[in-house]
Amino acid sequence: MLVTMFDLIIQNPEEERLLDSWVIAAFPLVKDVESKISEKIIENLYECIVINVVPLARMKTPLHSLPWSILRAVERHNMELYLAQAVCSWAKEKKISADHINNLQTYLDSEHSVQAWFYLSMLTTYIPCSKPGFVLQYFSTALNSSDLGLSTLLQVSKVLLASVNYLSKEEQKTLKTDLIDLTSSFSLPVEIIPNSVDIITVILKKENKDIKVYHSALESYTVDMLLKIEDFLSEQILKIPTYKHSEKTISRYIATLGELAQLTSSRISKRLFLLIQSVVFFKHGQDEDKENQAEAVFSQEVTCRSGLGLSDLVWVYLIWSRLI
Repeated sequence: MLVTMFDLIIQNPEEERLLDSWVIAAFPLVKDVESKISEKIIENLYECIVINVVPLARMKTPLHSLPWSILRAVERHNMELYLAQAVCSWAKEKKISADHINNLQTYLDSEHSVQAWFYLSMLTTYIPCSKPGFVLQYFSTALNSSDLGLSTLLQVSKVLLASVNYLSKEEQKTLKTDLIDLTSSFSLPVEIIPNSVDIITVILKKENKDIKVYHSALESYTVDMLLKIEDFLSEQILKIPTYKHSEKTISRYIATLGELAQLTSSRISKRLFLLIQSVVFFKHGQDEDKENQAEAVFSQEVTCRSGLGLSDLVWVYLIWSRLI
């Protein structure tokens, strides 16, 4: 049946309902336990997506529009995980090259820009951009613009992280300074914080080849931020009897703490740990209709809305349990 559907897709690339049905049915089979089935689906995806992404100027036939229709369907039906697995398989078989990156680059300012950044973020995990100046420029512009959607900004940050080693020393220095300022002021969206901290770490490591010097530079970056987080949580949690502080603000502080805790666990103080504990187990005294209100507050208001995972705070707990 799937073979027939694939043939119909090739013959009718503009049929959206058919395409949706194929994406829903075929993509999960990328992880099928039967290797022959998964290999066939991955091969079909390669034929539909990779082969048909030509430079924008050469985009003429309906088949050239097929990859973008598939990528939109992937986003609609939350099939990103399966596409990522397919890309991983293509990379292992050396089916992805710099030419594919160059072709995608021509679409970044087109009507397909959202899907192009999404797809590019997957490819650059295996084939980084060798000339990522355009990524840096786009990222810097996007941070100061409200026109770009948050999901696209996240994809841009992934591409930048994968390609940061190819930036010039001056570009790396400027990027590091800008991101340190933004993370230290807790003004970045929660979704962008992990990649931003990773970019800073990569640049610091490249600037400081000696491991001791690197750890010293890393601590000089993290210690001040940990103190800011501790002061913020103290004021917001200990001095306010009810949960009135901004959900967005506190989620940024906690997400940043989750990243820093993985870099310098020895700097997590007992007081900071107890403050985080109060966030996790905080309970509204006036709302008795919800069961396990503390979990609801954290899971719904922080995890779901900000993208922060419980594992970030569990990591802090694990670190502290080992220290004591």
